[in-house]
Amino acid sequence: MTLKRSEIWLGVFTMFGIVAGIVALFLFLEGQWFFTGSVLIAFSALIDRYDGRIARRIGAESDFGKHLDASNDLISFILAPMVLLYQMNLMQNRLFNIAVIIIFIGAAVFRLARYAIRENRDTFQGLPSTVAGVILIGFLNLFYFVIPEGAYCDLVIGALIIILASLMVATFRLRKV
Repeated sequence: MTLKRSEIWLGVFTMFGIVAGIVALFLFLEGQWFFTGSVLIAFSALIDRYDGRIARRIGAESDFGKHLDASNDLISFILAPMVLLYQMNLMQNRLFNIAVIIIFIGAAVFRLARYAIRENRDTFQGLPSTVAGVILIGFLNLFYFVIPEGAYCDLVIGALIIILASLMVATFRLRKV
């Protein structure tokens, strides 16, 4: 398979989002730099928002670009938020923490796989993993930097993750904007 020049340049654009997600993962794994890593995830979300739009507008959609986009989703909006959750140590019950991490990752991967095999890509089925990951990172930063420690973190964060996971695997349709 030979890629067109426009597909390669769009791939490079998407790679910026992937690299931002990878750097955020390393910052989160260090157990510090949570805010900086979260800003990198926001940057990755902006790239994720526009790479597909640009590809459609210039007629450069490709399977290559779709796979890169799914890789960005997996790294930046599924794995990174879960590493952040684990490293922030907000939840007192580690077993519950690991359980909700597994639930979120499982639901998000299921959602990505379901999207990959869909024929109609004019709508989203269920909540996009990008949206779920960004919402979760926003709430985690709120709990870490603003809300006092022990403010029902296990209950609230666990409930949020289960709600987001349920919305990702739900069958409702959202129009792409």
